[in-house]
Amino acid sequence: MVDQGYTLALDNFIYHTKFDPLIELASIIKVDFLLTPVDSLAKMLHRISRFDHIKLLAEKVETYEEFDKALKLGFSYFQGYFFSRPEELHIKEISSVKINLLRLLAEVSQKKTTISRLEKIVSADVALSYKLLRFLNSAHFYLLEKVESVSRAISFLGGKRFRHFVMLILISEIASDKPEELVRLAVVRAKFCELLAEQENLKKHSSELFLVGLFSLIDAMLDKPMKDLLSALPLMNDVKIALENNTGPYAPVLNAVKNYEQSLKEPCLANLKQAHVKPQAVGRLYL
Repeated sequence: MVDQGYTLALDNFIYHTKFDPLIELASIIKVDFLLTPVDSLAKMLHRISRFDHIKLLAEKVETYEEFDKALKLGFSYFQGYFFSRPEELHIKEISSVKINLLRLLAEVSQKKTTISRLEKIVSADVALSYKLLRFLNSAHFYLLEKVESVSRAISFLGGKRFRHFVMLILISEIASDKPEELVRLAVVRAKFCELLAEQENLKKHSSELFLVGLFSLIDAMLDKPMKDLLSALPLMNDVKIALENNTGPYAPVLNAVKNYEQSLKEPCLANLKQAHVKPQAVGRLYL
């Protein structure tokens, strides 16, 4: 399998010399961080340190303390839910930079915000403009002519895609001090919610469900209660109650997405049924 290009990962790994030939073939070793005693972990890491091609993956990392510890021990990859929850701090002030980003996000999120207003917002922010134009002029689009203005970018992307792109940039800036996976998860949730909505009776609400997915981790990004953050965002009530109270017409879609992330089959199917979404296409849409 390795000769055919597959990456081999050893799961639930406990070291023994008899596994050395297998370690030579593997690229990743997965360690249950929750169940492995600290002394055993240190000894095992010392023994496999001579295999310099191996990357270590810590499973079941549930807290920021565990994440920091695993990072210091030399782990490169992490599985767990530590990054999708707010860090518990007694006093947590949001920096002025992030407050400004949150205000921009609030304005961009409003349905009544016009394209001309969006153009002004982006044009006034050098970093936003630069990222937008760099993205559009990348090899991803294979454009024959360079896009050199925000107005041209809007014409190329269209209003909806442009709005989404600006939101994604702002979210990535808000979570700049968090693990990259947090932003990736928010983006996947946003698109997954949108695609699920487009399948059935929620099609006309796909933009709102995009927001539900995108904002579902904003409390973890800013380490503040969801309720406090939502008060600063002029979102529709159905979006707010889905995020804050897990109720309303959008909650089943968000719950189905969370269930799918965690491979919880029965709850996922139940939520899909409640949202009137057929399960057959879910795997394809997630990918």
